[in-house]
Amino acid sequence: MVGFRSIGVDGGDTFSQKVGYIHRNPVRAGLCSEDREYAWSSAWMYKGGLWRPDTGIAITPPMVERYATADQLSLKLVRAREVGNAP
Repeated sequence: MVGFRSIGVDGGDTFSQKVGYIHRNPVRAGLCSEDREYAWSSAWMYKGGLWRPDTGIAITPPMVERYATADQLSLKLVRAREVGNAP
């Protein structure tokens, strides 16, 4: 395609620049005023300290609560109760 190309990104400053560019896309498109407000963005994870370069994005309770459906959360609670780990 004209105007598109692929480049290898091994990490570091290039990775951070590309992530920032992607996070700003919904703002530039007028879908939200801040990148972390866009429902399908990972910006809130980066800015909230849930991203680590050595391990990636950790699955944490805030992430589950934001993205899981009510049915998934209910199923998780039932499974936790079955193994004795329910709150």
